[in-house]
Amino acid sequence: LRRTGEPDPEVQQHVVEGRMAVALEGVPLGAIEAALAGLPLIVTAETGLLRPVKNFGAGVAIESLSPEAILHSLLQAESLNAVQRAQMSDASYRMAVSIGDWTSIAAKLVSLYRGC
Repeated sequence: LRRTGEPDPEVQQHVVEGRMAVALEGVPLGAIEAALAGLPLIVTAETGLLRPVKNFGAGVAIESLSPEAILHSLLQAESLNAVQRAQMSDASYRMAVSIGDWTSIAAKLVSLYRGC
């Protein structure tokens, strides 16, 4: 806060960016680690990764927890050919880096700290 009691816009910008990085809270880190290793993911909505996996094409989404939906998704994963698996592998890595990389946020926070 500035002495006026108003938030400093420079600080506020970094706080918002920090919240983006905190978005990984509640996401299973094992899934992120697998994605960083380039493994295609099979996820449910409960992982918090359903939308990113679908948007990036990083794996197979289990749309509901019904036995039929689970079976359908597992059969879909099993039927992937080598090219599809390689594409999902690349997409999985890109997804993990995109949603979990702190590099730019850390650089901005260091810059802000040094500027104080």
